[in-house]
Amino acid sequence: MQETFLKIIVCGDGGVGKTSFLNRYVNDEFSEDSEMTKGVNFLSKKIKKNGNAFDCDLILWDLGGQDQFRFMLADCIDGAAGALFLFDMTRFNSLDRIDDWMAEITEHGNIPVMLVGTKCDLKHLISDFLDDYASQIVQTCANCIGYIKTSAKTNHNIHDTFDYFIDILGKRMKGYESDSNSIEGSIV
Repeated sequence: MQETFLKIIVCGDGGVGKTSFLNRYVNDEFSEDSEMTKGVNFLSKKIKKNGNAFDCDLILWDLGGQDQFRFMLADCIDGAAGALFLFDMTRFNSLDRIDDWMAEITEHGNIPVMLVGTKCDLKHLISDFLDDYASQIVQTCANCIGYIKTSAKTNHNIHDTFDYFIDILGKRMKGYESDSNSIEGSIV
């Protein structure tokens, strides 16, 4: 049995739902009253793939998205296998600084990044142009490996996001074989 650790950075602007997204995945909990992360918060989750042939301890770094915490990003990227960039689908402007985030990630780690839209349950507040814009970002960004829509409130695509991302990261590791069902239809 192979045991490994995967450090995954979860980043994006403040208030986009990073902490709610991670709490839903790790603890299967959702709170309407989640507080913004100040600095960095750490969560972990043990997962098994291929039956028990591949044990993986996920170390999830929840980065505060406010400007005063951006200086920590370079140190946080060190040793990361990948990053999830979250944005609030109801706030189009939460994608405004993606170029800055991606440049920083590429400069300090050159790791795979997945674009994750949050709050997809609020369909009436989401711009019709958002999917096209997000897909365009994925196509133009060398490190972007896909885009998925999620909702921590309804638990929509939370586990699928991690299954897909871990499969992508796992393909880079010896002894890893994907055991997840195809979720390609969820990934844009």
